[in-house]
Amino acid sequence: MMKMQQQFKSLLLILGVLITLSACSQQSFLEKIVPPQEKAFAEDMFNQLSNKNYAAVEKYLSPELQDESTHSTLIQMAGLFPDEPVKNIKLIAANKSLFKDVITYQLSFEYEFADHWLMNKIVLSKQADQIRIIGIHVEPIGHSVQAMHGFTFAGKSLLHYVVFILAIAIPLFCIYAFILCIRTPMQKRKWVWLIFICFGFMQFSLNWTDGSYAFQMLSFLVLGAGYFQQTVYSPIILQIALPLGAILFVYRRKSLMAEQ
Repeated sequence: MMKMQQQFKSLLLILGVLITLSACSQQSFLEKIVPPQEKAFAEDMFNQLSNKNYAAVEKYLSPELQDESTHSTLIQMAGLFPDEPVKNIKLIAANKSLFKDVITYQLSFEYEFADHWLMNKIVLSKQADQIRIIGIHVEPIGHSVQAMHGFTFAGKSLLHYVVFILAIAIPLFCIYAFILCIRTPMQKRKWVWLIFICFGFMQFSLNWTDGSYAFQMLSFLVLGAGYFQQTVYSPIILQIALPLGAILFVYRRKSLMAEQ
């Protein structure tokens, strides 16, 4: 029992290391999407907002956002900033799109303070070197985004444990069946079985953060399991699939040998 617990902890440690190593490359990718000028502009707008310099923000707002409620909305957002210096600012999401001669940037920042965090989002429109704000939002969050989407078993449901165990067991079973197929004396269709064994069908995906899940009937996964995380600031998605080929081969192995 102790040995199993040690192996389980080692597996979690390896997964954590892999996630950490991927963080640097993912952060660099986000930084490449947004030019330094636009990133600095976005940060300056939130700085002006936190300092209650509403006029500095309003002059860059798109005409569609300017109405009688604009000023009061900015006051509400400014009230979410604490009266203390920000400890750290991270760009956690970025998207760039181009339509004709207009470039649109959708940026999300995490602002870390002494005991809480803010998720700040801004949408910028750039045309002929002129930048306009076409969307801005400030939202308090209870933890850092990376911690919110961290791989932990704290507070997880039975479904999380089941999917995690299957995500380990299914690939091991596929590998076992693959080796067994290689060692089985078969002259007919062995290569077909080997390919069939390598795939799982009917994909089930679990969002590790919130427990939401999805089922795709017409899909497949190599070795019947997978792991996906768009960035370290996005939810981890565990994926499993039915190892149909491996199950059928193990079940029919003796009859396949008898056919030789």
